[in-house]
Amino acid sequence: MRFGGVLLTFLVAVGVVNTAHASVVYRFKQEGFSSGGTVTGIFRGKDLNKDGRIFAQPNFADFSMPLGNELEYAKVTFTGFSGAPDPIVLEYDKSVADMTAFDNAFMAFAYNVDGGVLGDDADEGWSLAYFATPTSFNYQLGQAFRDNWAPVLPTPTFVPCGTASGPGFACAGLVEYVFDPTIQNVVPGFTDFSNAPHVAKVPIQASVWLLLGGLGVVTGMTRRRQHGR
Repeated sequence: MRFGGVLLTFLVAVGVVNTAHASVVYRFKQEGFSSGGTVTGIFRGKDLNKDGRIFAQPNFADFSMPLGNELEYAKVTFTGFSGAPDPIVLEYDKSVADMTAFDNAFMAFAYNVDGGVLGDDADEGWSLAYFATPTSFNYQLGQAFRDNWAPVLPTPTFVPCGTASGPGFACAGLVEYVFDPTIQNVVPGFTDFSNAPHVAKVPIQASVWLLLGGLGVVTGMTRRRQHGR
């Protein structure tokens, strides 16, 4: 996706579930970062293949990876993080550019439709990258995409959210990248981690339900008009 003329690649999250129809709207808030930063977000997705999971992942860079395209809409906001614009707001809309679009190359997302906290299972999590000048960052939550964490840095052990706490454990982390002109490449700046217990569901307000429902209606009407031509 593009923001201010700069390519952004994003992945997001959030919290409340309707397991009966395998459809999810979830809103969340994550604190506990040493810098005092906060991550908040919301997503809507549907378990299209009925495997009990909302999954989104591109595969054009590595066709051995399964394509996931079940995330419909997501928005995430980063506030209070040193070295980054404040706030950073990233938005994903499948009807505009889905997981087959290159703009979403560095995004991956997984949530089990079980009503639990995002990231509380080993196969849940998200990975996203924000690209800008002079600062970029990579964000990881949970264990599902921990291999995407780069560069390799001394870090706490990533665990499912809510399973352990203390300085040796984290369920989310953020690493800053800054451009070093002496080597003409990016190098790690600060790193920041959130201990496992600091992910919380936020109740979905009626206005949010109406907004997301309205997006679905507008998308459906647009598609019907296109097919009717």
